[in-house]
Amino acid sequence: MKEFLRKDFVKVDLDTRISEIVGKMLEGEEAVAVFDDEEFVGIISINKLIERDYPPETKAKSVVLKNIPKLNGDETFSEISRLFLESDVKALPVFSNGELEGMVFEHDIIKNSEEYLERSKKAVHDVLHEPITINKYETVGKARKIIRENNISRLPVIDKNGEFVGLIDATDFLKTIVHKDEIGTGDAAGEIIPEHEYPVTTILNPTPVTTKSLSSWKEALDIMRTHEKSYILLIEDKKPTGIITAKDILEVIASLEEERKGVYVQITGLGEVENSFDREKIDKMIESFVQKVGKMFDLIEYLFVHIKSFQTVGGDRMYVIRGRISTPEGLYTSRASSWNPISAVRESLDRLEIQILKDKEKQKDRRKANI
Repeated sequence: MKEFLRKDFVKVDLDTRISEIVGKMLEGEEAVAVFDDEEFVGIISINKLIERDYPPETKAKSVVLKNIPKLNGDETFSEISRLFLESDVKALPVFSNGELEGMVFEHDIIKNSEEYLERSKKAVHDVLHEPITINKYETVGKARKIIRENNISRLPVIDKNGEFVGLIDATDFLKTIVHKDEIGTGDAAGEIIPEHEYPVTTILNPTPVTTKSLSSWKEALDIMRTHEKSYILLIEDKKPTGIITAKDILEVIASLEEERKGVYVQITGLGEVENSFDREKIDKMIESFVQKVGKMFDLIEYLFVHIKSFQTVGGDRMYVIRGRISTPEGLYTSRASSWNPISAVRESLDRLEIQILKDKEKQKDRRKANI
């Protein structure tokens, strides 16, 4: 892990304005470290900044993430991948004898993951999944809502025919923070138009990283390294058909943790569920789901359940669940949201089960047709 340690990371203090931090991120930094004098406080990660429309004068102390894992330098590659998934940040601090040695960045882990991905039972096409999209006539506010409520970090933009127009990712949303003098100022008649009501075409990237197909992990990582990105979007017949992201890759690597027995199950974000009874109930629901699906297959490779919550304008808390299960028959994913965390998890698991049962029925029909 020492080979991935970076000591040249960006440091800011608690009173640094968001506009200054965003400027660093637009130059390529995915996370910055926040200090109070010489004491490390936490991380500001690019994916967290896009969840809200922060005013440029917002200070670092208002958005810094303090309760994040701290590495000691002895973690395995799989352990680090798991910790990135659990914390949902783009960089983690490394401490030695109580002193901050440096930072490990998610994109460095991704770029150097080929050996571990090749060791997995999953080919790159097994991990590709259908992207969520947005129409080019929708607003920036709608795009931010889709990103937040689906727990994703990039959004392909399409026209009325479903053809690809461009992509919105975290850096594109950041442009709205530092360029409010250009976005959200007014229309031709002089009427003030808020940034969130502008069409997504004002911030999208028309030339993101795309390809027609992927044949191997090596090819995928070569493309990511060449373009310094942690995603690839597949375009066929001018339409977005698949996407692979850093989170997908981290899941595969984390599932390889040494000497594990049985199904690899990971729940990230369970701490966001405030009620301990709800947390216990969710644990039991997931355990029951694994047992049920386990009866359908000889082997379940892994199950990830990502829990994320956010507070709405009215003060209520919305829970967003992203489920993904890997079986010998393929990879299944689902998303669900609810004001109740138990309901959201149950819906996500039910959607996974429905997909699996449909595939099992299709297999039965094919076998009967071949008799």
